[in-house]
Amino acid sequence: MFMDYNVSTLKGVGPKRVEQFERLDVHTVYDLLHFYPRTYQDWSSPVAIFGAELSEEKVCVRATVRSAPSRFRARSGITVFECRVFDATGPMKVLIFNNKYAAAKLEPGKEFLFYGKVTLEGNMREMLSPDIEDVGEKCRIRPVYRTTKNMSSKYIEGCMEKALSQYGSFAEESLPYDLREQYGLLSLKEALQEIHFPSSMERMMQARRRFIFEELLDLQLGMCMLREDNKAGSDVILRDDCSEEFYELLPFEPTGAQRRAVEACIQDMKSGFLMNRLVQGDVGSGKTMVAAALVYVTAKNGYAATTAAKFLDTSKYTYYVSMESTDAAKGGSVYYDVEVSGKSVFFDSADGGLNNVLYDKKAKAFKSDANFLANEVGAGSQSVLLDDGVEADDFDNFVGYQDAVDYAKITLTSAGNLSFKLK
Repeated sequence: MFMDYNVSTLKGVGPKRVEQFERLDVHTVYDLLHFYPRTYQDWSSPVAIFGAELSEEKVCVRATVRSAPSRFRARSGITVFECRVFDATGPMKVLIFNNKYAAAKLEPGKEFLFYGKVTLEGNMREMLSPDIEDVGEKCRIRPVYRTTKNMSSKYIEGCMEKALSQYGSFAEESLPYDLREQYGLLSLKEALQEIHFPSSMERMMQARRRFIFEELLDLQLGMCMLREDNKAGSDVILRDDCSEEFYELLPFEPTGAQRRAVEACIQDMKSGFLMNRLVQGDVGSGKTMVAAALVYVTAKNGYAATTAAKFLDTSKYTYYVSMESTDAAKGGSVYYDVEVSGKSVFFDSADGGLNNVLYDKKAKAFKSDANFLANEVGAGSQSVLLDDGVEADDFDNFVGYQDAVDYAKITLTSAGNLSFKLK
């Protein structure tokens, strides 16, 4: 309830400030409490002037003002205030640009915290345009928020303190106790306090981990609900799992991961609902084999199936391909050698026959007139599986490779069982 209150309920937040918060997409107290810092400034452990490293990293220095700031105008027209501060290790020069209010509070003899980059100018250490706070007031890890025009991070920090003080105790826990215990997560109230005003960087990381966990859990639950709502029936329902039959036709043994991927997909295709899966794996892990197995099983169940084939250009290599046609009628095999520049691609027609396969030397590719499925030649061998029960004929009208010949033409007049091997 209280989380839905407008930010205007916070003391000091008027109509103009409400407009500025709206530009940051902050409308309610809930929005403000979940407006997380983009980074942090560690004011909790001040270092000595000569103990600070000369680097791009900002540090907090505790020092005493030696003299009142002097004022001068730079050539660029910027008003610069310069003063000297010191601690037990030595002096440091502080330069403030176009900020007379910050310079006015630097009274000689008073101690302050200066937060910025310590650099070296000649033999004098200096800090340019630092953030300045009274000692003891902000000696903690401070949040830095995304800002908008006329609204500083320091102002948002003050509003956040008020919001946590007024409404933080009303924050309703969204994660069950058992779940928080299981994963070692902070409670919502603890996490809100530690993400905005951490007692240590370790506690800040614990708070951050809790909110990351919650966001990912919300996303996962939302995706589950969306899938459930969109779950549609499928007219394609597999009856028989023919994957083992497909594996026996391969010239290699599928891995356990490949088998599990095929099995999971087949179970989905047997369920009567549309399958929604992504097969993910490294190059060469066997994703194409998984797709081929599913196409095979789908076809064996009496349905049409297709898959896309990728084409790789490796024209800088030369392969020698041996094509073997097993002719059951003649009781033997005939071999043909073709020298190929580039990746060799053979086309298997949808009806199970190879027809008009052309290798064009100039294009460095095999071509076909039909919408064929492509099989890439790789190390070892790959088989093109054709229809069973059809008498095999041999290759006809083969033109071998010669320097003067632009392509090799191969015609297979009817179905057979072919193996393509690297020689």
